Amino acid sequence: MRALIETPPESAIILPKSAVKGDSAAAYIFLFENGIARQRDVKVESIDFERVKVTQGVQSGEKSSKTHHPLCAMGKK
Repeated sequence: MRALIETPPESAIILPKSAVKGDSAAAYIFLFENGIARQRDVKVESIDFERVKVTQGVQSGEKSSKTHHPLCAMGKK
């Protein structure tokens, strides 16, 4: 017996896990507003070993750092 399960497509914001800092209870990313880094708390769900889906805290079109650089800090350009 085989079953075909179809789910409707959904829009999602997907980021590499390397862009998310903290842990599942207090995750955050750095977004860029007018060229300045700002820390933003987010809620994420793991997709696989390399990616997460952002479920809260980021809107489509906002620019985030794809990796966390040690020099990337709040208020830095």
